[in-house]
Amino acid sequence: MKVLLWPTCSVAPCTAGLGGWAVSLTTTRGSCLAGCELVAPNTSSSYRVTISTPAQIALHSLQPQDQRQVEERIKQLARFPHDEYVRQQASQLVGYQEVYLVRVSPSLRLIFQASAAGGEVMEIVTQERLRQMSRYAHS
Repeated sequence: MKVLLWPTCSVAPCTAGLGGWAVSLTTTRGSCLAGCELVAPNTSSSYRVTISTPAQIALHSLQPQDQRQVEERIKQLARFPHDEYVRQQASQLVGYQEVYLVRVSPSLRLIFQASAAGGEVMEIVTQERLRQMSRYAHS
């Protein structure tokens, strides 16, 4: 496994339950989630999924059951370029190149940006919030 190193960061197995490697500074909450890089299992690829700070904040605000569902979906996204089933679960957003909406549960969605080298979970939003945003955009 290739792990990027920065001089001021520590590298350790991620303790956020996502099964990657954490490359991050110690935060006040002790979380490594923003630095977790997930590598697709059983592939020769080094496709990595990172989690933005806003998505990390949203994840920490969820109930434990919802957190587990989000974490499972993020694990699946680490297989995005190699797994047809995972790609079918993502709906590309119109007007945005390589940005997808990914269903986690009836009420939660991930906004995911893919690239050839890796992806990023940009945000975690509720279905209701998406409806509100859509109404504002069309008014």
